[in-house]
Amino acid sequence: MTALCPGPTASEFQDRADMNRARLLQQIQLMSATTVAQAGYQALRRGQAIAVPGTANKLLTLSLRLLPRPLVRVMVRYLQSAA
Repeated sequence: MTALCPGPTASEFQDRADMNRARLLQQIQLMSATTVAQAGYQALRRGQAIAVPGTANKLLTLSLRLLPRPLVRVMVRYLQSAA
């Protein structure tokens, strides 16, 4: 089993969640659902427990471990708010 943690992915989710104006979505290039699915499948075939596709997503995951929780909450709120 592999947990796929792709981060923001190009899909209809942003439209349905009314998130198209979120700062995060305007600052990064979203990975396609096909690319994310392929990365997840490859990780599963390699026996990885966790798959985080994309360099930016990996760096973000690492930063979450290192930064104080209050700062993470402020950052997430900012990135998910409308620009």
